[in-house]
Amino acid sequence: MAEEKHPSQSSELAAQQLNLAQRLLWRIIARMVRVIDDKYGEEGLRVIYEGLRDWDYWKVPIRKAGLVPGEASLEDTIHKVLEPGDKLLFSMQEHPLIKKLSEDKWLYKVRHCNVADVITRESWKTCPVVSRGIEEGVAKAANPNIKLTGDKYLVTGEDGCYSYYEMTESPRP
Repeated sequence: MAEEKHPSQSSELAAQQLNLAQRLLWRIIARMVRVIDDKYGEEGLRVIYEGLRDWDYWKVPIRKAGLVPGEASLEDTIHKVLEPGDKLLFSMQEHPLIKKLSEDKWLYKVRHCNVADVITRESWKTCPVVSRGIEEGVAKAANPNIKLTGDKYLVTGEDGCYSYYEMTESPRP
């Protein structure tokens, strides 16, 4: 006789719970951004951004990916750290578009985000402040020669969140 699975053990239920947890977490984060923006303005938002960007913790996911902080390649940073990190922070129904634009430049475009609506309702500034601070922090921890640019976000009505990662200096032989 086959053992019946309890509903809480189903992968569908786990995915639903993850989505709900992510939506609540990002709602809380976006609310904090809004409150800080209302009270402290751009200076408060800059403090959040810099605090996330410059956090030494970002070396941890670099190491867990089997990379050496400060020495990771651009491609490894994107595929082994940033992409898996997004899978933890967001439930992607569509994989991000990851495209090599040149030898030293990649596009990482998120085309769908399960929390964009939640963030938009509270504070669209959450993406350029929190998400971008995290992304830049990870890139900086992976290799200080990785530069991140891009100012288009789903929460501002664009067709995706655009992140351009570029290696600004070739690794030394």
